[in-house]
Amino acid sequence: ITEIKNLESLVNLETLYLDTNQLKSLKNFESLEKLEKLYVLFLGMNPIEGEEKQFAKDNIEREEVKKLLQSYREWKYENGK
Repeated sequence: ITEIKNLESLVNLETLYLDTNQLKSLKNFESLEKLEKLYVLFLGMNPIEGEEKQFAKDNIEREEVKKLLQSYREWKYENGK
């Protein structure tokens, strides 16, 4: 995916994998907070090259997701985005 849209509609989502090398836009990134059951967020910062090209998994638990969203909001505000 290149853009996050309408994530809040996936209220039963518990685990989310994002390949940050492919993600070009973080529009509505704050909608992650509306995922009622989100437990773990995996960010694929450096995909492992290989047959399956699996994500290099950074496991971010619920509290860390909140911190990530807060830091993103602060960055967005500081950069006038």
